[in-house]
Amino acid sequence: MKRNIFNKEKAVFLSEKVPFFLFCFICLLPILEVTLVSKGLLFFFATGILLKYKTGFKNLTNIPKKHLIINVAFYVLLIITILYSFDTKQGSKAIVRQLSLFLFPFIIFYFLDLSKKQIIQLAKVFVFANVISSLYLIIYVINYYGIDNIDGVLSFYSGLDFRSAIETDSYKEWHPAYIGAFIMASILILIHGIYSTTSKKVKLSNVGLIVFFISMLLLLNSRTAFYSLIIITPIQLLLETKSLKNKIVMFLVYLVCIGVLGYFVVNEYSLYYRLLLQIEKAYDWLITGEILEVAVDPRYYIYQCNYELFLEKPWLGYGIGDIQYNLNNCYLDNEYFKLYNNEFNSHSNYFFLLLSGGILILGSFLFLIIHNIRHSIRNKDYLFFSFLILFLLVGISESFLVRLNGILFFSIFNSVLYYRNQILKKQDCLR
Repeated sequence: MKRNIFNKEKAVFLSEKVPFFLFCFICLLPILEVTLVSKGLLFFFATGILLKYKTGFKNLTNIPKKHLIINVAFYVLLIITILYSFDTKQGSKAIVRQLSLFLFPFIIFYFLDLSKKQIIQLAKVFVFANVISSLYLIIYVINYYGIDNIDGVLSFYSGLDFRSAIETDSYKEWHPAYIGAFIMASILILIHGIYSTTSKKVKLSNVGLIVFFISMLLLLNSRTAFYSLIIITPIQLLLETKSLKNKIVMFLVYLVCIGVLGYFVVNEYSLYYRLLLQIEKAYDWLITGEILEVAVDPRYYIYQCNYELFLEKPWLGYGIGDIQYNLNNCYLDNEYFKLYNNEFNSHSNYFFLLLSGGILILGSFLFLIIHNIRHSIRNKDYLFFSFLILFLLVGISESFLVRLNGILFFSIFNSVLYYRNQILKKQDCLR
């Protein structure tokens, strides 16, 4: 009898702890190699379904399917585009890589039964991973240039090219835009944490980490992360702050911080070049229709091809398997040889979706985002709201739904925050 009780307790322990432990492991995404993340995903998906199948079948009958349909419809439509892709092999690879877009909401909504405490723990693991990755990269750059240049690192460049250094050989591939997005998400979590606790120590530690992460964003010199910082941060702060007096104080503090950031940007050429000069060029491009050839960002040429290809097939696109083939042909036709040789992707979530399946696919994705934004505002879930705006912004200049890191970034945050916002909240109301 005792043995049977022990076996049941062991089974319960495994079903509850193993999937959550693997989920925590995946949330170390910022410091993990892609191959290691892929293996962790396989174990997480398998154990999440096999060890929690009783919970899953029960929830499948109790939790409305609309939650899943809304969040995965655009991915299902992407699968259908394989039917009119000539390169079905390439299309299949892309769909398999994006499988997390379906499996994460499916498992989180129906199988895991995450508690509020567990969601907080997952957020802490993700923030911790970004602290470690930031410290690693700073030390890596110092070693890369030599200890004599440490003053240059601490003074934000002074002749050092941080971006080039982190893109050299390391134990994993570091992409500034993705690191910047991860750090920006950590900043949003920390801001939310300040308003979710009464502990002064926690508030101060969160503020300290925010300052550290902002400094890291300047080192990374990632446009999307920097623009997201100056756009989203004040919105979240004003939404989270309750009284009008505190809102005014917070806004004034924000203006001072913007002034400090502006000083660094204007007085450091590498920051000015990426964060301001390219904006000026983009403005001239939109007004005159011509690209100034001096120090132009390759994205201008990429977006020209994106636009040309979209106009040719606006409704159904080319199929997910044929995007890169058609982009490469456009690069070659327009003599963009550098883009052709490096096979640059669309560098935009929106053009990626448009070229994959046309307006229908993009519309289904935007419906998901708008639906979730509406519910985040209705439930005063400002962390969820801020994340969705962050993803909308980073999607302008990066194809986050192409690389595994970006796919996981969206599918994990969107699924967990949607679950907390809609499903978990309704379950709490019924108890």
